[in-house]
Amino acid sequence: MKKKWYEAFGAEFTKYHEMGEAEAVHIVRDLAIDVDTTGQWIDVLSCNSDILTKKKEGTHEIKVELFKRMTKPAYTDNIEDPRYLCWVAAHFDICEHRAQGHHGPKYKVRCKTRLVEMESGSTAMEHTVLDSRRIK
Repeated sequence: MKKKWYEAFGAEFTKYHEMGEAEAVHIVRDLAIDVDTTGQWIDVLSCNSDILTKKKEGTHEIKVELFKRMTKPAYTDNIEDPRYLCWVAAHFDICEHRAQGHHGPKYKVRCKTRLVEMESGSTAMEHTVLDSRRIK
């Protein structure tokens, strides 16, 4: 079986992708327009990983907490490195915030996911944010 690109960066980063957290971050960052993630790291508190990891259609809920970015990743020219470098910086900053007892704003984002057929004949996941709101 062909290795996935993210497996080159180790077990923890692979788990981050395979458990659906990377997809959840993408949904909150890029699709939930009511959640301002500018200058923030997104910590996924919970998500319906079954839908995200098994490429299933359905409605799912993502809960996140946002933390101020303190670390700026040192990017390289490798096209895949920035994703990993961001993850490392976010992981470090979030751990620092939590160690200092900091809490960030929390949000719940509900999405609908469906499979769409691409021109190439393969399928891809399409996400539509149904609603998002701040929670306590």
